[in-house]
Amino acid sequence: MINIPFASTYFMSISKQTEFKKAFGPSNTRLRLVQCLKGQVKLVVGEESRTLQEGELAIGDDSYENSLRLMATVKHDEAAEALLLVADFWHPDLSLEERKCIFESLVKL
Repeated sequence: MINIPFASTYFMSISKQTEFKKAFGPSNTRLRLVQCLKGQVKLVVGEESRTLQEGELAIGDDSYENSLRLMATVKHDEAAEALLLVADFWHPDLSLEERKCIFESLVKL
């Protein structure tokens, strides 16, 4: 993930009490990978939703409105939690020259 503006790689733990408001990523120059390592989560992008089970992943452009929600495996399970791996990478439609220009223009700021 060298020279990728606004890029992150991290683990995210979410519980039933975690609230995610709908959000947008900063640009469409990157794609975001979300892998469910434990539990189940509902990933909503625009009007579409997908439940990620343990071991499954989704990759998408997070410049679209998106949110996450924990899916409890047992109704009223207060102890439910999910563990996610989140990683950003360059959008594959960008050429190497476009990536370089984007990076250099932001470094100058």
